[in-house]
Amino acid sequence: DNKYTCTTTYYWPNGTETGDQLNFLALYPTSVTSAEGFVAPSEASVFTYKASTTIGSQVDLMGALAEGKTKSSDDVEMAFKHLLSQIVFTGYVESAANLKVTVSGISLCNIKTTGTSSREDDALKLTASDAKDTYAVTFTGKELSTNADSPTELTTTAENALLLVPQTGTAWNPSSNIEANNSSDKNVYLQVKVTAQNKTNNDYVLGTSSEAATVYFPLAPN
Repeated sequence: DNKYTCTTTYYWPNGTETGDQLNFLALYPTSVTSAEGFVAPSEASVFTYKASTTIGSQVDLMGALAEGKTKSSDDVEMAFKHLLSQIVFTGYVESAANLKVTVSGISLCNIKTTGTSSREDDALKLTASDAKDTYAVTFTGKELSTNADSPTELTTTAENALLLVPQTGTAWNPSSNIEANNSSDKNVYLQVKVTAQNKTNNDYVLGTSSEAATVYFPLAPN
């Protein structure tokens, strides 16, 4: 319940008629206004935001909207909500597989990057456009748990979670190779850097001792 006061004094229109109503739009953090791909709000309270593909440059964008306020409104209450989807990855391997599986990187491919604001139930939301890119997260290799109830945290909210524009999408069809998909349909898939080693004889099923293999998984955002 914080209260914000402008450094500059502004005055309400005199009346309470429709023509004297004001709409208020607020975004947090303020640094978002200088981010790549940000298009400032117009009179219709519409703005465009692009989620950076550099994970360290992403921000937890929040917004609030208050419409139809007049001089009699006194203080303007604004309820902020998170506008982006936070993505973290966990993983485990079935113990019966007798494999030591280590993951060292994950990429979300053909993900929509940009959203335009709109109103839904008197609150802000972002609607994704068609522009797509890849969001890649790399980390020191992590061995997957063999316990489905306690999977390995590959990324965390504290370190390297992804903050993406909410969206739906069509999963890549494995009957089409990745190169063909990326040049035409651009459907969505997960790209994982992984090694898999037989625990009995130490042979590598995927990758080598010095290089991870790349594995692709269809993914349909919703």
